[in-house]
Amino acid sequence: MTALTRSHLPSIFLLSFFFGSNLVVSRFALGQFDPLAFVAIRMPIAAALGLLLARTRLGRFRAGPNVWKHGAVVGVFATAVPMMCFVSALQYQSSGVTALFITLTPISAMIYSHFRLADDRLTTRKILGAVLSFAGIGLLLATGETGLGETRWEGFLLVLVGVASNGFGIVHVRKYLREEPSLDITAVRLTAAAFVTVPIAAVFRGFDFAAVEWSGVLALVYGTLPGTLFGFILYSYVVARFGPTKGTQTEYIVPVVAAVTGAIFLDERITLVMVVGMAIVFAGITVATRRRPQRPRAAE
Repeated sequence: MTALTRSHLPSIFLLSFFFGSNLVVSRFALGQFDPLAFVAIRMPIAAALGLLLARTRLGRFRAGPNVWKHGAVVGVFATAVPMMCFVSALQYQSSGVTALFITLTPISAMIYSHFRLADDRLTTRKILGAVLSFAGIGLLLATGETGLGETRWEGFLLVLVGVASNGFGIVHVRKYLREEPSLDITAVRLTAAAFVTVPIAAVFRGFDFAAVEWSGVLALVYGTLPGTLFGFILYSYVVARFGPTKGTQTEYIVPVVAAVTGAIFLDERITLVMVVGMAIVFAGITVATRRRPQRPRAAE
């Protein structure tokens, strides 16, 4: 038991299951909800629970001006925009293909880091990894593989916009919120996301619950708790305790979870193109995020 608590792997596997299954559940829910409405309903609930949890855990909610200012930016770019894009993309492509595109997020963050963080510049190894990862995604784009047996380019565009936005938000956390409590950041980012997603859904789509059944309500609960609130808290815990490099290991597991569970429960396809593209993307992530082992110092 002690070895398990010291290892990052149980948290990584649980987090990967949360995020991977959340995509499958979200795609199922689109049969009963409009995608923007599905995101907008989840955000205020998750935000309220996050604020309550932060106050209960910390004794009081004590987020300062820095957390509110920069947490709001993270809420927009790393929560509201990506979630609206990713869930909307599920109308046009499978959970597995969507998850595979989302694995580009560390590459996106790496590129932003080069321009925004003085201590995290691009290197030859990182550039090679990025090129490999984009080549894997390029294979899906070139073949039009969506995992649903038909080609719809809207999904590709939406998920790439979400990845670009998410990468910007992640780097913003590293730049301005590195020393702030992760629970405070989670509560603030969810609150900011709620203030963005609810008006957008109301203006552009509206809220129509005529088609919602109990299965849709359960999907909404799952997407709100494990898929959003618990997932963000656990991710912050993994990064804080084990470091961001360990956190990126979810990128290898989430697409597998999404592809397999989507195939089982939603009859999505797992094709050779998807498998080859996944292997190339994983190779790129490995090259880009691998750290060189530090040489022991010579005895003086």
